[in-house]
Amino acid sequence: MPKPLLVDMAKAERELSYTPATTWAEALPKQVDWLIEATRDRDWREVLTRGVQYLKFDYEAEDEVVRSLAA
Repeated sequence: MPKPLLVDMAKAERELSYTPATTWAEALPKQVDWLIEATRDRDWREVLTRGVQYLKFDYEAEDEVVRSLAA
């Protein structure tokens, strides 16, 4: 999958008269609230297992870099 992933619904709006159920601005705060609550006191990788596969980021290496910069 290319990064970043861009989803454009303009064609669906034109050809199928698609109407979004909500706007990005309305949906985003609800999504953030859900993410915070779902991962509270848990490792996010346990909750968002598919995200772990997509977001292959070496957090331990980043932590080491930050520690070295702070030293």
